[in-house]
Amino acid sequence: MSRHMKSFLVILALLLAFAAAPAAAAKGGNGKGGGGAGGDVTGTIELMAVESDDGGAAVAPSYGSTVMFATDINGELSSKSSVYVTVVCMQGAEVVYQYSGSTTSAFLLFDQAGQGLEWNGGAADCSAALVHRVEKGKNTTITYLNTVEFAVAS
Repeated sequence: MSRHMKSFLVILALLLAFAAAPAAAAKGGNGKGGGGAGGDVTGTIELMAVESDDGGAAVAPSYGSTVMFATDINGELSSKSSVYVTVVCMQGAEVVYQYSGSTTSAFLLFDQAGQGLEWNGGAADCSAALVHRVEKGKNTTITYLNTVEFAVAS
């Protein structure tokens, strides 16, 4: 694993550890078991094709485009658990985009200067993580079910 990728994963882990699950995160289950420490919930995430503006063939994501993800979650979620997607984009060692949303969210890849992240266009390396969060009293367990990496064109 390259030094760049290790730095990226460390920053991703830190961002996710301190980020609150979005209010729109998928919740489910019947409150009976399931969703314990994340061991019985699994999942996958894949980048969905990005359609061109003119409705033509799929294109690579670019700055200003919207991306969505196909997710598959297996296992029973408890009433105190949620599954969501977090997207982080980097230019070199600098985080330029970070956003969390439900598994059905559309992520607009744009500048978030108001949130302290500066992205003025240009290519970026991105990663989307499918995250399982479980609240147990004062403790929160976060499990990364799966990740997908993708490049954003300038």
